[in-house]
Amino acid sequence: MHITLETDYAIRIARYLAIENKVATAKAIAEATNITPGITFKILRKLSTAGIVKSFKGASGGYLMAGDSSKINLKELLETLEGPYYISRCLNSASECSFGLDCNCKAQNVFDTASQMVRDYFETVTLDNLI
Repeated sequence: MHITLETDYAIRIARYLAIENKVATAKAIAEATNITPGITFKILRKLSTAGIVKSFKGASGGYLMAGDSSKINLKELLETLEGPYYISRCLNSASECSFGLDCNCKAQNVFDTASQMVRDYFETVTLDNLI
């Protein structure tokens, strides 16, 4: 089980912005994080839409963390890119249970508990913890 590459990149970008603590261009962020400019810009738009990053237009424009890095947690970053974290598809209401059931089976209960534990842990890990 892995987080997506896009989420990994988002964590790198947010970490970079938290460390720099100043407005940085998408190009500078891409170079510093070793992520292509196109993907960097795409992720910055998602982070900006979620209110994690502020964007500034103009000649001295760029991106900056929207808040204190001690208050931005890994769960927020993960769910901004991927939506709610579930260890199994059967917990996603849009998906069908892998057993083909419409009930709350014992496997779902186990996966739900594990998923909640991961979400709870990610909520305790802030960007400051990653710096």
